[in-house]
Formats: sequence, structure tokens, C-alpha cells
Amino acid sequence: MAKEIIGDACAYIPGVNGAKNRYFKIGTGMRDGDRISVKIDTIPLPGLGWDGWVNIFPRQDPLGPVPAFAGPPPARQRRPPGPSGFDDLADDIPF
Repeated sequence: MAKEIIGDACAYIPGVNGAKNRYFKIGTGMRDGDRISVKIDTIPLPGLGWDGWVNIFPRQDPLGPVPAFAGPPPARQRRPPGPSGFDDLADDIPF
């Protein structure tokens, strides 16, 4: 049975020194039958006030918007070669 993504795993970080409280995404929550798994991508530093609890919030759109295929990019128009800017320099370089 394939695992079903149920939401984002987030850690609650309390505000320190007047900063706002926030949730920091640390991974993904998945369901496999009657089991729940958490894939952890990153762990917040304990010095930020994290107490070790992880919350799973449902995703609004698990796969995100599907972009429409716009076809191949338009061909670039090449400009004819012009002066390089180095043509005006003297041939001798004094040392």
C-alpha cells in the first residue's frame, strides 16, 4: 500500500525577545493504513524555544497547482555580430 500524504509536520516556535510565535515546517506527515509516519527534513535548534512537539496540519493542495503546458520556449533571435568594443584598442601594451 502506498503512503498517503496527510499534511505538513510543523514545530511550534514561541517568540523570543518580542518576536512573533510561529510554526516552522520541518517535514511531511504520511498515513500508511492505520499507521502515521513523519518524514523529518530539518529540526529546529532547541535554543529557539522548541520543546520537541510536532504538529501535523492538513495541506490545502498537496501537489500544488498544475502548470499548463505552454509548449517549447520561443526561439531566440540572433543579432548579427557587431563590433566587440576591443577593436579600438592599441596593439601595443606598454609595461
